[in-house]
Amino acid sequence: MVDSVTITQLLENLQGKKIDILKLDVKGAEGEIFSAEPQRWLDRVGFLVIETHGRQNTDIVLGALQDNDWEWSRVRNLYFCKQGKTKK
Repeated sequence: MVDSVTITQLLENLQGKKIDILKLDVKGAEGEIFSAEPQRWLDRVGFLVIETHGRQNTDIVLGALQDNDWEWSRVRNLYFCKQGKTKK
């Protein structure tokens, strides 16, 4: 058995600190993660890399991030960063 924590729990353990880079490779659970109030933790993440599995999960992730100030691109993974954080 492997212990796990939610992203919200992880950030609570960090006591107010932010995550510079969060890579999620959760083998199809990204839809569940981004359906469970991601706004509770997204503002504390600077750069997000996600390997999505299936169109439905991709749509859920994009839907969760579309109303925020995230820019994104896609090669194999989806890459997100806060607007203004990249060099152009």
